[in-house]
Amino acid sequence: MLYALVILLSILLICFVRKMVSPSSPASVFTLFWTGQILFMVILFSGFLYFKYIGILYILLCLYCFDLGFCAKLPNGLNEEREVTVNYNDDKAKHIYFFVLCLSFISFFYDIYNHGFGLQNLFDLNSFMEMSNEQSVERYSGDDEGGILAKVLGINTYACAILGGMSYYMFSGRKRLLSYLSLFPLVFGGLAAGAKMGIITGTFLWLIGLLIISQLNGERLQLNYKKVLFIILGVVIFIALLIIVMMFRIGAFDLDTMYVVFGKTTSYALGHLPAFDLWFSSHEDILSELTGGCKTFFGVTNTLGLLKRESGIFGDLVEVSVDGDHTNVFTIFRFFVEDFGKIGTLIYLFIMGIVCRIIYNHFTNKRFVYLSTTLMCGIYFFISWSFVSSIFAYATYIGLMFYLYFLLKFFFRIERNSCPQSLDVFLSSN
Repeated sequence: MLYALVILLSILLICFVRKMVSPSSPASVFTLFWTGQILFMVILFSGFLYFKYIGILYILLCLYCFDLGFCAKLPNGLNEEREVTVNYNDDKAKHIYFFVLCLSFISFFYDIYNHGFGLQNLFDLNSFMEMSNEQSVERYSGDDEGGILAKVLGINTYACAILGGMSYYMFSGRKRLLSYLSLFPLVFGGLAAGAKMGIITGTFLWLIGLLIISQLNGERLQLNYKKVLFIILGVVIFIALLIIVMMFRIGAFDLDTMYVVFGKTTSYALGHLPAFDLWFSSHEDILSELTGGCKTFFGVTNTLGLLKRESGIFGDLVEVSVDGDHTNVFTIFRFFVEDFGKIGTLIYLFIMGIVCRIIYNHFTNKRFVYLSTTLMCGIYFFISWSFVSSIFAYATYIGLMFYLYFLLKFFFRIERNSCPQSLDVFLSSN
């Protein structure tokens, strides 16, 4: 009964957002991001993953509250479009992009030397795997604190991925490959450190940058034979990189290790949804332990010493499959529930939906362009990372938003429509 209800409500929620909001709006992206996962796992893996469905129904209720908030009627003044056009800032945009890109590669090499390794470790497979394994052990043991410089350079590397996606239309022909260069520092860094999340985050941020510039330019993705093949190739490369990272983290590159990695794929790729479902179903009353936003905003509270964040966010493991796979990833919704309670989370997400709608309206109407664009990047990033935790649980990601706002001041140019010029016209004239 609950199985059928989950499927039915997921489909109804998809129909609701398709009718009520734009496909690229935060409400649509947030809803499709989660209903897609739910339908995929429940339909294909219900006999393999452990589900009680109560937690999944709660996630769907959370999405519905967010969507209702997003669809709430706003004052007419918030819907007025500003008569401006956003363009790349001539050659300054390219200079900014290449400057940030160079700093990102410097960050990669600095991180290697900061952990006691050198260039020789990059050109020998065994040495490279040893480096990856050691950095992974340091990170999970909590010994990998890094330093201020490493954190600042890390922020720049993530910003580079967003600018890479945003620069997609700045280049044409084969030069467009330059926009993909922004992913290389995070890919190399993920391989060297045995950190798959760096690669996942970089990919999300690049796609967010592309989505943002497409909306500013009024572009819609037109699929053709070549683009479909390119997308499939990208997905294959992405999955292959994650498998390689996990093998490097173990410290061996052979068939036996590959089988081990494949065996862990369930907990890595699918474990977060059943983990939250099982956790939510077994925690009926947590009102006495609410933390009032401290966990959702761990990046602030941990830095100020108000609440210490554990390594890996949560210390408890839950078994999620019949094969005995375990995970400690419980999605953003556990943060919400532990912070605000089950009812409070629904109210919080309704308000969050209203706030996101205001920001989205400013963005689409080109009002407060630099700020609204930065905040939209943050919203999409928050949504894409919600299957793991909150982006605000990391001071680096919070710093990224401030740094991005500063970069956009130089990357884009705002012009009044008295002499209109679209990005396409700008590109064709260069």
